[in-house]
Amino acid sequence: MMLYWTTGSAIRGILNSSQGGPLYPVGLRMVDALKHVRESLQVNIALGRDTLCHALIVRLAKCIDNGLEATAERFKEIPPTS
Repeated sequence: MMLYWTTGSAIRGILNSSQGGPLYPVGLRMVDALKHVRESLQVNIALGRDTLCHALIVRLAKCIDNGLEATAERFKEIPPTS
């Protein structure tokens, strides 16, 4: 249950923060936020506990990895012009 609330809060926070702009569009902000969530999950994965919650965290991390990999080409940052 705790995993549901924690993950749900992180995802809701990412989705509700939709005030992007031309210099930092919503899609790039979503990618950055998901990378941050993934790094946070890695801390728990590194503990290596053999529990259902740990298995679900590993599964969620794989889903995030797959999603980031599938969309990586679309969300490349364009370098600013001087």
